[in-house]
Amino acid sequence: MSCRVGTASLIAGACVVGNRGLGVLGSQVPSTGEGGRPSYLYNDLSLPADANKEVRGFITRAPAAGVFFAYEDGSFSYLGPSTDFDYQLYVDGVAVGAPVTVTISMGAGTAGVIVVFMT
Repeated sequence: MSCRVGTASLIAGACVVGNRGLGVLGSQVPSTGEGGRPSYLYNDLSLPADANKEVRGFITRAPAAGVFFAYEDGSFSYLGPSTDFDYQLYVDGVAVGAPVTVTISMGAGTAGVIVVFMT
C-alpha cells in the first residue's frame, strides 16, 4: 500500500494524507453509516453506472465549529453543534457541478448525526 502527503489541502491550512489516486470507487461509497444515513457522496452517484468511477468530495468550506474529519469515501466524523460544510464533487479527477452544502443537525440527546443533503 502506498500513501501520499500533498499540499492540495482539503481544508485551508490543512495537510492532505491518504491513499494515492483520485478518490474511491463509486462502489466503495457507503450507502449507510452513522444513524443509517449514507455518505455525503452517495446521493451524487448513479449506481451501477458509477461503480467503477473514482469519486472524491473536496471540502471547500469546513464547519465553523466543532471537530470534523472527512474521509475519502465520503463518510465523516463530527463532534460539535449543528452546522454545515461545502464540498466539490470530482469524478475521475474532473470537477462536476457547483459545490454542494451538507447540513449537519445534531439531535438533542442523541449520539448520532443526522445529515440533510442540500443542493
